[in-house]
Amino acid sequence: MLLNSRFLGELNCNDDQVVEFPTGMIGLSSYHQWALIEDPVDHRISWLQSVGSFEIALPLIRPKDEIEQYDVRVSPELLQPLQLADSDRLGVYSVVEAYGLNQICTNLRAPVLINLDRHLGVQVVTNDEQPMQLELIGFAVNFRKSA
Repeated sequence: MLLNSRFLGELNCNDDQVVEFPTGMIGLSSYHQWALIEDPVDHRISWLQSVGSFEIALPLIRPKDEIEQYDVRVSPELLQPLQLADSDRLGVYSVVEAYGLNQICTNLRAPVLINLDRHLGVQVVTNDEQPMQLELIGFAVNFRKSA
């Protein structure tokens, strides 16, 4: 599938990269299909590009790569849209945000969970004792390009 992105340019995505979010994302509930794309410059970053709007793309990281003890604790009901089976692979991401001048962070309490085998996703809000935000250093995210 050919996908145009205001932020990433023209993308050639295959069906395996498209993730269905049955309930949408927090603040973006009317957008249900997203393409999960690895950043061509910094492979620690992935992008969720809305299939429905070329203007919406969210930079993501895998928080466990930055904080080894990071663990998502949510009620099983919140995971139902993922249709997880024991053999399914679960991708855990968090949205990268800009704050201050040339500083970026990620919200650890609103992870994006993706069943990588069934291509289903959900964004949840945790209620555990995780730190709320993590400042990120050394990432090459161009926020003039992101939503």
